Amino acid sequence: MDHFYWVIGFVGALAVGGILYLITGRKNREKSEYDERQQIARKTAITLAYTVLMVYLAAWMVLNALEIPFFRTPASIFIGMMLSATVFAIYAVFHDAYYSSLTRNSGFPVIFLLMGLTCVISGIRGRQGDAVPGTGESPSDLSLIAGACILLLVICVLIKRHMNKKAEAEAKDE
Repeated sequence: MDHFYWVIGFVGALAVGGILYLITGRKNREKSEYDERQQIARKTAITLAYTVLMVYLAAWMVLNALEIPFFRTPASIFIGMMLSATVFAIYAVFHDAYYSSLTRNSGFPVIFLLMGLTCVISGIRGRQGDAVPGTGESPSDLSLIAGACILLLVICVLIKRHMNKKAEAEAKDE
């Protein structure tokens, strides 16, 4: 019966994503044109994320072969995927690969901050006495890991936004 709630949550998340996609009207928007610097930064971010994923998987295989219990769980694989995606996003943010409009104020960092905090708090609360015997894995490990990655990304976006505002202020002073 517990798996049924996961299916409902997944279908609900897909429905919310589809509704948000329709509301934002992405089909009617013009495609963004990226300059050469942004294209190079995007390619570098993809290469870096892929490299991080491959290094993590190599380390995971070694640790799995040593029969360390945690590395025999599904959560251990998701760590690598989330780490790789986070490295990609952080590199893209700091090198303006996709996020050239960070000077515009929006509520997305606040929404993601709340989502990340919710995941971390849920993961910490779930870690208390909820581990699977013999593995050390808790069902809330993924929530904790995802929340940490989201919070790290939000912090980087806010730092980049501050850096952009500081650079604009210095440019106006000159």
